[in-house]
Amino acid sequence: PERLSVVVLDRHFDAIPLSLRIDRGVNVTDTDQYCCGNFWAYLIDGGIVLPENLLFIGVADYPRQQSDPISEKFRESYLTFEERGCSFFPLWKFDGCYIDSLTQFIYDTITTSYVYVSLDLDVGAYRCTHAARYMDGPGINRQNLLDIAGIIANGGRNGSFMLVGFDIMEFNMHFLGIKTAEAVEDSTLPLVIDFIKTLMEASPTS
Repeated sequence: PERLSVVVLDRHFDAIPLSLRIDRGVNVTDTDQYCCGNFWAYLIDGGIVLPENLLFIGVADYPRQQSDPISEKFRESYLTFEERGCSFFPLWKFDGCYIDSLTQFIYDTITTSYVYVSLDLDVGAYRCTHAARYMDGPGINRQNLLDIAGIIANGGRNGSFMLVGFDIMEFNMHFLGIKTAEAVEDSTLPLVIDFIKTLMEASPTS
């Protein structure tokens, strides 16, 4: 774990107890089960990954300010992981000119020799994909996503770290290639192909 950084591209921070997600309006039946919404907490607590080696990019649920008591519990749980070492580049930071701050965030936070990238497609919901599993709000756009891949690829080329693996999750297979009521055609698969091509430029043998 001390040799591996994980860059997570996700609209949600999947480490929050389900009981808090229920309070925020998410309908689940068992608040104690390990699931897709809290698995990072299990991996951290189990020592599988170190929180200081986790980078979360594009999260939309990052709590920027205090609010009502229920949301405050969510906020406290979220920020506890930040205090433990997790690093966040939230969705709102992509507003305006972001390249320099994003590049610095990635390069400053990755201090290990090896990097793994995990892409949840909902990070681009409604902006560059219409075929993600969870579509509860807009995410980052296509250029944002490819910029992230390009920054990581550049880090691999200049020897800052080595890309050792990646995954792409949260496809909604039923909606691949659909055309919305607004005549917007889903481009999830072309986006994924371009993301992989850009990311794999990090490998000297790609």
